[in-house]
Amino acid sequence: MKKIAVLSILIITAVLTILTSCTDDALTQEEIEQLVNDVLVTNAEVKTCKFDMDTLTTIETAGGSDSGEGVMTGHGFGAIDSVNKRMQLVLNMDINMPEQNKQTMSIESHIDGGWMYITMNLPEEEEKQVKMQMPDDMWDKQSQLEQQARLLRTAEEVVSLGTGNVDGTSCYLVEIVPATDFLDEYLSQIEMPEIEGIEPLDINFRDMIKGMSFKQWIAKDSYLILRSAIQVSMEILPEDVGATKEDFEKITLNQTSEMSFYDFNEAVYIEIPK
Repeated sequence: MKKIAVLSILIITAVLTILTSCTDDALTQEEIEQLVNDVLVTNAEVKTCKFDMDTLTTIETAGGSDSGEGVMTGHGFGAIDSVNKRMQLVLNMDINMPEQNKQTMSIESHIDGGWMYITMNLPEEEEKQVKMQMPDDMWDKQSQLEQQARLLRTAEEVVSLGTGNVDGTSCYLVEIVPATDFLDEYLSQIEMPEIEGIEPLDINFRDMIKGMSFKQWIAKDSYLILRSAIQVSMEILPEDVGATKEDFEKITLNQTSEMSFYDFNEAVYIEIPK
């Protein structure tokens, strides 16, 4: 089970490293198109912001000697500096797996000067550090805020779900149907970090993901994206990750991630690890 737990953690970490009530006050198609345009113009002018992240992942393992269900909950925070192309994400997770004591793990990711730095503390493992060079065009694909804008800009369809509220601010609530090209590119960016002592894996996330949904809460008064939510369902077979049916027959992951953006265009301090 430890091997399966670590594998699940690495997959969830890789995916991450790429909810309020609503009313029936839906927008017309013309209003949606105008809203998208206003949001793109406004968010293109955002130079800095901070964000919080909350995740809930359920893991169901079928077959093998350690089948059962597990739950992982996570809370993270970070900052984005688009002017200097620097970003920070700190994520702490609590892990409850069958027949194991509750465990914790953390991951800290930084982007600066065309490099990504990752520090991982996995259960019962020594601290792992990874440094990866990023292609010139990777900033727009890694910036959490830019990803939200690109998702909206390239959407196949934007559906109005009415209105919602984020910390007292009235918002438009929309569901986004991503374009196939965007989704393929989004998934192609997900890379499993190479960790010493853990055999690197070449994983095709496109085949493993069975469903994804995206929502955004957009402030009515400023057109800033204040909150986003992503739901992902994944099905992992032994051959997908270099395992055998003796290890497990199938792992099913269901994850919900929410991000809240705030402190737009205020000073941020991002410290890159030594």
